[in-house]
Amino acid sequence: MLTRGLRIGWRPWARVGLAVGLAVATAMCTDSPTAPTTVTGPTLASGAFDLACPLSIERITQTQSPLSVSFDDPVEASTQARIDKVECTPASGSTFPIGETGVRCTSRPADRDVASCAFSVRIISRRLRVTQFLAFGDSITVGFSPHASSSPPNTLLGLHTRSALGGGVDSLNHRPSDLVLAYPFKLNTMLSERYPGQDIAVVNAGFGGETTDKGRGRLNSILGGLSPEVLLLLEGSNDVQVFSPSDTLSNLSGMVRGAQGRGISVLLANLPPISSPRLATEQTRGREINGRIAGLAGSLGVPLADVLRRLNATQGSMSVDGKHPTALGYTTIAETFFEQIVERFEVVLGVD
Repeated sequence: MLTRGLRIGWRPWARVGLAVGLAVATAMCTDSPTAPTTVTGPTLASGAFDLACPLSIERITQTQSPLSVSFDDPVEASTQARIDKVECTPASGSTFPIGETGVRCTSRPADRDVASCAFSVRIISRRLRVTQFLAFGDSITVGFSPHASSSPPNTLLGLHTRSALGGGVDSLNHRPSDLVLAYPFKLNTMLSERYPGQDIAVVNAGFGGETTDKGRGRLNSILGGLSPEVLLLLEGSNDVQVFSPSDTLSNLSGMVRGAQGRGISVLLANLPPISSPRLATEQTRGREINGRIAGLAGSLGVPLADVLRRLNATQGSMSVDGKHPTALGYTTIAETFFEQIVERFEVVLGVD
């Protein structure tokens, strides 16, 4: 009777429950008795690991003084996890001299091997050897454009006598508003942005309608009262109507030699293209003058600012009259002189 009673009391789910209970018991026996830990971020295994330093750093100073530089801490290379107990020599925020300085960072955590990495901090000093420029020429130097609402070119006569070069009361910041289109203004802006620690002056001594024979006498008078370090010479476009190329080259040569005799460096530009097909005769003379200007620059040992090539390569650089640049064209001329100035007069310290 007892045996029958036990059989009557048996249920199939009892075997399932027993099996589950045994499985749970077995699992509890094989797991670690330590309670699970919540992981809040990447962790590093004990033993060796790789330390990743910041990328090498380059800073530019406008003086020749050391510069303070801060940088990020190194991290574990594979996980980018932050590392405790990292020391860098020199430390972040240190003052670095001009030139290249090596930085080595080392980590010595208690549960891992020592790891280190290195990078460099380079301090470059960039300055101009010259800061006083005189832009001389005709209405193209003035910045005249038939597209712009500007004063007639010849109203700007005498502007150069009130410039910073002669110690006058007017600075480049007090020019008439229409001169912002001109390449000297744009060039002054470019140079000031590249060398913010220096007092740079690019004076606009343009005079509209001028030919090189008149310009030669005017330049001599200007240089007698001012003290530029560099002459930016862009003149001769008006000569194509009245003078032979030989006369133009003779006058330009006299201007260059006169400036050199006063110890002034010269950047000689060729002439912008005459883009209108209605001016066929002027185009022919202009091409001949430009060919001779390149030879003149070589014979006198002065750099050639190749305005012609740059304007021809820049679509939309010449205005509807076929003789004066557009705003884009004036920017292109400024860039042409800018590149020559940087190449010739920039002094860089801290680079091998």
